[in-house]
Parts: sequence; structure tokens; C-alpha cells
Amino acid sequence: MKIKELNFFEDYLMTVQFELDGDEYVGSLVIGKSKAPTLQINTNNPAILFDERRFISSPITCKEVGTGKVYRLHDSSLWRGIIYSEFVESIIMDAENHDFYDIIEISLTGISEQCESWRTYELSQDEFKRELGVDKFSIEFSFKGNGYTINNTRNVSVEQIGLAEQVIKIQDGFVIKKINAGFSLNETKDLAQEIRNLFSLIFGGALSIRSIYLSSSLKKGFYSSLIFPCITYNQNPMGRVRQAICDFSNIFRWQLWDTIFNNYFSKKSFRDIWCRIVPSLSDKLIGYWEHNILSVVVTLEMYCELTSKGHGHKLNSAQFKALKEQLTEVLTNFEKTEELSVDDISLIHNLAGAIKHLKNTSHATLQNKYDFLMEHTSLQIRDVIGFSEVDFNIIKKLRNSVAHGTIYKAVEEGEITKELEIKDKLLVLLMYFVFNELGFSDIQIAQLFDRTRNEIIMRAGLNEKARDRITGNAKFITLAGMASIDGLKYHQPIVILYNQDDDEYHLDDRLTHKTQNEWHNSGFSDVRDFVKSLISKDQYSKLEYLNKIYLVLQGQEHLFMGAILLTK
Repeated sequence: MKIKELNFFEDYLMTVQFELDGDEYVGSLVIGKSKAPTLQINTNNPAILFDERRFISSPITCKEVGTGKVYRLHDSSLWRGIIYSEFVESIIMDAENHDFYDIIEISLTGISEQCESWRTYELSQDEFKRELGVDKFSIEFSFKGNGYTINNTRNVSVEQIGLAEQVIKIQDGFVIKKINAGFSLNETKDLAQEIRNLFSLIFGGALSIRSIYLSSSLKKGFYSSLIFPCITYNQNPMGRVRQAICDFSNIFRWQLWDTIFNNYFSKKSFRDIWCRIVPSLSDKLIGYWEHNILSVVVTLEMYCELTSKGHGHKLNSAQFKALKEQLTEVLTNFEKTEELSVDDISLIHNLAGAIKHLKNTSHATLQNKYDFLMEHTSLQIRDVIGFSEVDFNIIKKLRNSVAHGTIYKAVEEGEITKELEIKDKLLVLLMYFVFNELGFSDIQIAQLFDRTRNEIIMRAGLNEKARDRITGNAKFITLAGMASIDGLKYHQPIVILYNQDDDEYHLDDRLTHKTQNEWHNSGFSDVRDFVKSLISKDQYSKLEYLNKIYLVLQGQEHLFMGAILLTK
């Protein structure tokens, strides 16, 4: 009998039979989205109804009335007639005692959509063609002292809706095999959530676990579907083309799979810090807007603490101790020599307490730690993201306001547009640090930010010119001498002359004027052919088209979307 897949997005209510303390019972097994599974026992037995939080160490096997489908409950506790379980398995019949699983298959939301977003098809009267294959990876990695292999997998099925209507279903997932050992259920849960967090960070969206299967390499055909309480986000987080910040094709092209997995599972920061970003990548905001921003600020503060720890300057321990003693003595003498009220004295004592808690480091405040982090962050990347000192001061002000329970005054009265924009910029800055720790280079990260249509990246308003400079998307050409660009259309091609002997660039006014004003009505579909028709072959040795250039003239950079570069 085929088992029932336990989907993390669905709710289940089943009437089941089971055994407890040697007695047979009937109850209602309830599995709800993001909730702990419960088994409501139908009984009048007072020993069951009034039992207070009794842990049940052995698995509880339940059979659904009517279908005979088998479920196994783990890590359960009984409280007043209700059994609460940490895990529920849907298992095949005759496998109630099988508990060795060394393979897990994890299905996440968004993976298939990302893989299929660029796919095209061919349709004719005779046939329908669509490529279904995906590139495969297989990686070994270690986590908490255990060894694993992981590879991506794809399941394709056809569902018959009607005689003339079929639906192709594609589900991508990940298969993890534990090397020379079996999985515990808590280990399975931890790994599944780690994989979800990893690909949420890579894609730049809050992914969810859809389903988990357990199987054994030793006993084929024995498998189960597992579910446990786990937060779920949007079922379709990657519903638009280029929604992912980084898709699989980038990782395959740059050969980064090994690097990503080794860095993710070896660096503690992904467990302690970067996992906190995942909820902020969701399109669902929970609670007050200040708290949503504060969660991102706290993540920044934690990373600032991590990177600056041990790098600040310290006084000699004896000197620092003597300094605190002298400061305390100053306050003590002030209290003795001055006529003070009770409130004044209380204030003095508070200052003395603050002196006791002074830190012997030049990185004592968030500002100090943030400055250290920025000093060690690429200037080019800082220009791309554009998270300024003014932006930092605004989020620091909001942080202090929330922390001290005071009412925050928005930059623009009655509007929080600026604060939300700064939050997105900060989130992009944090995503840069995430990709950097995963092993991506600055150029690769800038290219990801340039190509994606991820909403967070788009809202952040990144610096296009700085991005073009680091990615090489545009050529920056410094003109020699004087030139007039007044009246030129930035969206029409211009013509640049390059003299190799002098290594100088000049704007050709005549050819530029003709190209911008006459090309579209010339009959030439290619602007290169039009320019060739205006000059003789001995006037240039090379002609090339540039998609995007910045003309540097008198220290100013001017954008043009297209140019013909003639090399002499």
C-alpha cells in the first residue's frame, strides 16, 4: 500500500486505532500546518484524562480507521487525555518495526520554479517538446562530526485531468545520505531546516519545507514520510522570472557547490547569525514595522560583534583597572564634597555602576564595531549598495528608540517610506556578507545583484554606475580634450574614435550627429552597417559596438546606451 505523503502545508484529521500501556484506544490524530501533532484519546479512563505531562519513550503506532494506513508518533508526551508528538511518520504496512533510515529526500518550495523559470517549449500540430533535464551536483560535507553526501534530484509525473487534458508536475529536491550510519529524527529535522535556510539565503527568498521522505539503502521498499512542527512561508516564493538572487546556473558556471556547502556547514555564523535573515526575506511582515526593521538591525549588530571581536585596542589590564578606580574615586569625592539631593546621589551611584561595566576595548559601541566592519568591506561594494552613514544613523536611532521604549520619530512625518528603503539597503548589505561567507567573490556578488529581479534588491535602489564599474557591464571612456555632449540623446548610439598611437579617445561629432538623427530612417537595421556606410575602410582598423558606456568628461561621467568604437 502506498503511504500518504505528509505535506507541511496541509492539515490532516484522521480517526486512528492505537495501543497505550497495553490497552487499545481510538482517537483523533490531528496534524496542522506549523503546529505540533496531537492525538486526542476517546476515553473515560481517569488515569489517561488526568495524567500530567508524562513522557512516552516508545513510538506509538496508529492505524487509520477505514484505510489501514499506518502512522508512527515519536517523542510524545501525554497531558490530560491528549498526546503531543514531536514527529509523525506515515509508513508502509509491515514496516512498523523498521527504524533504520540512512537516506532522506527533502522537497522545498521554490526550487522547481527557479529551475523552470527560463524553460521554453516547442508546440506544433504534431507534437509538444519541452526539455526537462537539469544539471546535477553531488557533494560530500560534514556537519556536527558526521559525514554526508547530498545531490539534487528531480521527479516528473503526468496527472490526467480529463481525456484531453494532462498536467505535467515537476518536483525538485535534495537527497542526503548519511555515511556509514542511520539518521536520528532530530538529526533529520536539523538537516532539513539547514538545507531550507541555505537555499533561502542563496535564492534571497523565504523557502519552506514541503515534504520529507526517509528510506534505507539496506532495505529497498521500506520508506516513510515525516512531518514535524516547522514554520512555513509563501507556497510560491519564486513565482516570477529572475526572482532568485542566485540560481543553480550561476553556481554550476562558477563551480561553487563544494565551496558553498563546506563554508555553510563549517562556519558557526550561519547557525548563530545568518539564519535570522530568512524570515526577513519573506513577503509576510509580522508585527509592528519597527520590530521588522529591528530584527535586521540586530543581525547587523551580531555580525559587527563577530567580525570586530578581538581586534579592538586594549589598555594594559593594570592600567585599565587603575583608570576605573580613579574614575570611581572622583565620583566618591564629588559626593562627599558637594551638597547633593537624594536624586543627585542616586545619579552618582548609577554612574559609578556604569564605570564598573566599562569594557577594555576601542570597539565598545555598535558605531565602533560597524566602523571596523566597513573598513574591511570593499569600497566598490559599499558604493554599489550605497548604505550611507546617514542611513546607519537612522537605523541606530530606531534601534535605540525601540530598545529604550520611546516613540520613534520618522524621518518624514507620517511616512515610513525612508525607513523601509533603508531596511532593504541594510538587508542587501547583509546578503553581501552572506554570499561573501559562502565563498562568492565581490565581482560575482555584484553580477548577481545586477541580473536579479528580486524585489528586495530592486527596492533597495542600488547604485547602477558603481555596479557597472565592478561587473564590467559598461566601458568607462575618458575623452581627451574638450567635447560637447549637449543635445545628445543618451538612449541613442554615439561614435567614439580611438587613436592607438596616442592612446586617446575622441567623440566624433559628425558621425554621432548622423547616427543619432539619421540611422533609424536609413534602411540599415544594424547601426554598425550604417556607420560603415559613412566612412571608408582605411579610416579604421576595427569597429565594435558597445552596449553601454560612460563618457568621462571633465571629471563627470555621462551614461549612453550604445556606442560605436572606431579604432585607428
